[in-house]
Amino acid sequence: MLLISLTFLATGGFLALHAAGTPGILFSRDLTGFKVAIPVGLVVGGVFAVGSAFADVRPKLASAAIRHQRALQVVVLCTMVAWFAITLAELPPLDRPSTEGATSTLLKSLAVLGTVLYGVATVRFLAVYRGEPGLLPASILACYLLLAETMVGVALAGERAWHASWWEWHGLIVLAFVVVGFAAHREWREERFRSLYLPTTRERSGEVSVLFCDLAGFTPFTERSARATSRRCSRRTTSSPRR
Repeated sequence: MLLISLTFLATGGFLALHAAGTPGILFSRDLTGFKVAIPVGLVVGGVFAVGSAFADVRPKLASAAIRHQRALQVVVLCTMVAWFAITLAELPPLDRPSTEGATSTLLKSLAVLGTVLYGVATVRFLAVYRGEPGLLPASILACYLLLAETMVGVALAGERAWHASWWEWHGLIVLAFVVVGFAAHREWREERFRSLYLPTTRERSGEVSVLFCDLAGFTPFTERSARATSRRCSRRTTSSPRR
């Protein structure tokens, strides 16, 4: 769940950079780094998506991720800050205007890498869903599939604004967020995300020592104490002044 949330943090964060870099919001001209920010965020999120899909293969790495969750969040935020700074500095390969459509080598590379990452995560979550069908695994599966299709849309249309394919892959991102948001809201009330926890987390075996003990004469003492307490209460009741 942590790695899945980092996927959305990266995707949403770079989407915010893309929106903030729209001409007329913070800057008066187009900057290449902001134009391609969404595919970059999808690739960064894709790394965490693959990690979430294979968390059960190496449980020790999953435990390490939980121990260092703050550090992972900081890494995502620092990546966003670094991309913002590189974009403003217009360092290579962001020193030239982004070309229309998918002719940019940078966009093509991001699209191919992102498609592979989300494709692998989708196949893995399909196996998770088959092993234990449920709403949340199905929604994560659908989400990663939609994001993989998004990267295909990036490869085909790139940042060709107001083009039908451009609207399509932006819509796929929103749809992926909505699907997981609905499933997570419902699953939290019913199962607390149980289906996505590792078996080692849900069920584990170990040696347990149990000690049964009793105090001699404790039962008669409790009965006497209970009777004495009831007598004191009844005396207080009868002796209380009447109005």
